[in-house]
Amino acid sequence: MATIGLDKLYYAKITEAEDGEETYDTPEILA
Repeated sequence: MATIGLDKLYYAKITEAEDGEETYDTPEILA
């Protein structure tokens, strides 16, 4: 994994609907 200069990394599942709208689940902090 590349270092991108962030103190904390967040992960959120991205779901793209059929109409192209993206929705995000609740972000979780990666340890």
